[in-house]
Amino acid sequence: MPILRLLTLNVLHGASGREPLIADLVRSISPDVAVFTEARATPSFEAVVDTLGSHRVWSGRSGDRERVVIVSRWPIVDSSAFSAPSLGV
Repeated sequence: MPILRLLTLNVLHGASGREPLIADLVRSISPDVAVFTEARATPSFEAVVDTLGSHRVWSGRSGDRERVVIVSRWPIVDSSAFSAPSLGV
């Protein structure tokens, strides 16, 4: 039976200064797909996600300070962004 290894991680404020630790974690888990929240598209964070694979999709607009990024070992053939409805809380 095939196994899918999935990693989700809130990198907290773009992972600034913790990129080597996060890269070590990603390498040790060796996920097939990873979802990072509060990510920033900086060269140092791009180096972290490069340890996983070259296929990625970023949420939001490039000007957004922190976004969600999904990184995959396999091609991402389609993606779309959506906004969750307000829960009125």
